[in-house]
Amino acid sequence: SRLSTLNLSGNSQLGHDGIHHIATGLASEFCNLETLRLNRCDLDSSAASTLSQQLPRAQSLRHLALAHNNIDDVGCLKLLEASGGCDNPTCSFDLEGNPLSPGCL
Repeated sequence: SRLSTLNLSGNSQLGHDGIHHIATGLASEFCNLETLRLNRCDLDSSAASTLSQQLPRAQSLRHLALAHNNIDDVGCLKLLEASGGCDNPTCSFDLEGNPLSPGCL
């Protein structure tokens, strides 16, 4: 069987190294993950940037939940750009509860 959903929500111990490993795994040709939940993991825009670097290679990922973290507008925009932009995004994001300006939502 294949893993299609991974829920690591509430794991504030992930840190930069953990996010780096997750992002690298998402870019693997063997990754079939469709949904990744990282809600309430105390992630910031640096973590969002790390994820955004691998998003273009994350062929199967369709939903990334990052609600209730500390991701600001810069991190939000990097994620959006990496997923194809507003016109044709390859991935949807849940960024509820992050310190974003109304224009970024």
